Order: sequence, then structure tokens, then C-alpha cells
Amino acid sequence: MSLTSSVKPVFTAEYSRAKGYGLAAYSLGQHPIFSAINIAFIDGTGVGAADLLYVTNPLALPSLAASAFVDLDLSGLTDDAIGDDIVMAKVKVLAVYADPLNQHDLTIGGAALNTFVGPFGAATHQQSVRAGGLYLAVTPGDGWLVTPGTGDLFRIANAGAVSAVTYHVLIIGATA
Repeated sequence: MSLTSSVKPVFTAEYSRAKGYGLAAYSLGQHPIFSAINIAFIDGTGVGAADLLYVTNPLALPSLAASAFVDLDLSGLTDDAIGDDIVMAKVKVLAVYADPLNQHDLTIGGAALNTFVGPFGAATHQQSVRAGGLYLAVTPGDGWLVTPGTGDLFRIANAGAVSAVTYHVLIIGATA
């Protein structure tokens, strides 16, 4: 098994407004940093490396009933991108995309027990992901620690009490 991966967000923006007697304009493509971000991971573990990929099946999207939640056990995920069970010790990339047709927000993070803190800062911290929105956290360093049995549950919850929501998850991590 091997994994070579990178995160290269594409930011586009064309900004203009009337200024003085003319028009001032700026293209984000001119920005030396945001136009060139490419965070790459080599196969393996440690700083700048990852060897595990978990991604939801685009043909069988996960759905949460009204007010429901799921706790993904990062130290015992079933069915990675090729159908194998995986155990993450570190998370390097965490991405959650809320389906644009959702009528409610997703709430991510803050599992009741054994919470994966990761990029959230504390076990009780959560993030709202609105319909069509994307939560993305990337660390090219050593990664966010996953502690089996005490810090390994990543919660995804339906913030609404009326209808179901669907979502996509991508997690890149390492076995050590």
C-alpha cells in the first residue's frame, strides 16, 4: 500500500471598484502565495508524510436523519478508499463538504466522549458547515494526534430537526 497526495486549493477572485476617475482592479491570480499553495505529502509517516486515505463513496453518500449524528472512529475506520479497515494515529487533512441541497447545517467536532480534538482546539469546540460549504484543515507537519479510546471520535451532526442532510468526508492521515 502506498499514498502520494497533495492539497492544492484553487482560489479565484476578480476584484474591482470605481476609484477616482477610473477603475481599480485586482486578480487573485497575481497573489504570490494564494495562487501557488500546494501542500504535498510523501508516502509514509512523520513530518510531511501520510499513508492513509479515507473518503466517502460518491455513489453512496452518507446521510443523517434530522438531529442525528455519526461519530467516525479514526482509530478504527472501516472501508477506506479501497475497502480496507484503517487505524489512524495522525490526521494531516480533514475535509467535510456539505451537500448544496441540504436544508440544514452540519456541525462537526465535539463528540460527547473520546473526542478527536485535531484542529478544533478543545474537545467541546465545533464548526458549522453550511449547505454547499467546505471545512478544510491541513497540517503538513506531524499531524493532529488520534488517541485510541480517548481521543479518536470525529462527530458529524445534522444541526436541523426537520430533514436529512448528506455530506462528503476526506481524511488523509498516517499510521504513526
